[in-house]
Amino acid sequence: MPIKFPAEAELLEPVVALFASTSYQTLLEAKLSRKRIDLLLIPNGDCPWISVELKVRNWKKALWQAAVNTQLSDRSYVALWHTTVRAALHKQYLFESYGVGIISVSNGGAEVVLQPRISASSTRIRQQELILDELASVKGKDERLDTLSLLPA
Repeated sequence: MPIKFPAEAELLEPVVALFASTSYQTLLEAKLSRKRIDLLLIPNGDCPWISVELKVRNWKKALWQAAVNTQLSDRSYVALWHTTVRAALHKQYLFESYGVGIISVSNGGAEVVLQPRISASSTRIRQQELILDELASVKGKDERLDTLSLLPA
């Protein structure tokens, strides 16, 4: 019997539930230069910025995307369907070397199985300031944050 995988969008709700919703503004498909971040959590206070790439099976592509996201977010994760997590954990050293964490998602919810490494970045704070400035200008116009362009192409 073939394994039935969920749609990538079905991973979103359990992943968002992992993080305190009142502590973050949630942006979906946020633009980062020429790519999109599946989920960007912007803190309302002193919490870390979090990005998550959602993938049902393709952990290699998700790792590359999440590694790029570390230019912007303090913590970057790959969220994978639970049946794919084992293959990714076999290459745990790659995730650790890029500072990317892993979230396992199942029908019962989501859990962090590998914490990301937070590394210093000389440009991250400036990029975050640019986003907050753009958020303020977008909120004043139409409250649409889901397709916000974060950095110039």
